[in-house]
Amino acid sequence: MHSFDFFEKLPKKYQKLLSKYAVKMTIPKGMQLFSQGDICESILFLTKGRVRVFRHHESGQSVTLYYLEAGEQCNVNFTSALNSAPAVGSAVTETIVEGYDVPVEYLVKIFIKDSVYQ
Repeated sequence: MHSFDFFEKLPKKYQKLLSKYAVKMTIPKGMQLFSQGDICESILFLTKGRVRVFRHHESGQSVTLYYLEAGEQCNVNFTSALNSAPAVGSAVTETIVEGYDVPVEYLVKIFIKDSVYQ
């Protein structure tokens, strides 16, 4: 998590909390991270690789919404997790991906309940 600018700006107790619960992951190319309609329970902080985020249509076609690169988080993943709402798209790894998967409950505690940045 140290590679993300916000991490070093957090109070030490929150750095320790994230370090404890962030799961370092390596995910192979071609893996589905979440599907349209899923409710995400964690947020991936990408440190390496590329992810394609897309939306399925009833016709069977799909449209790419955007690509994620290192240092970015997915808006679809983030919105679904924070709001406990179905994801409006799907995400698949385009390359081998590395990052940290953080359960949303700890991010809510840090950034919403304890309002670190307010």
